[in-house]
Amino acid sequence: MPLSYHIKKKTLSLSLSGDYIGYDNEIQKSELLNTITSHISEIIIDASDLKKWDSSFVVILYKVIELAKQKKIKITYHHVPIELKHLLGLALTIDVKPTQKHKTPLSFLETLGTWGIRIFQSIKKGFGFIGQTFNSVGRLIAGKAIMRKVDFLFALQDCGWK
Repeated sequence: MPLSYHIKKKTLSLSLSGDYIGYDNEIQKSELLNTITSHISEIIIDASDLKKWDSSFVVILYKVIELAKQKKIKITYHHVPIELKHLLGLALTIDVKPTQKHKTPLSFLETLGTWGIRIFQSIKKGFGFIGQTFNSVGRLIAGKAIMRKVDFLFALQDCGWK
């Protein structure tokens, strides 16, 4: 569908009717955006006959609204679907970072204790790994290790040059 608009007494009326799925008419989009100048005081977006639309249509309206905000032009919506209003609202919101909890700095003793606990846990994990490794080597030497020939050949091949 073509973008239908007209200017009357400093008011740009954008009438949206029909389907706007995969809308990609760059000429009409640029003409519409070029008509939004500082001599316009209000933009009325009327979607009373709007049927189907997708994200390409949301992008067009986003650009219109952003340009209107830059030029401080009032925007009025008539019969715009609630889903479209919601998407535009999300697109136009300023990135809000969630508040972060203020971490109180730990005292020297608490920092030292936390460091010591982390070191102890790391050493414990390291000794656990070394113990499992020696246990596996012991089973291999005793002939109690279970490994299929296919797995061994795959591991041997994986260690070779590539």
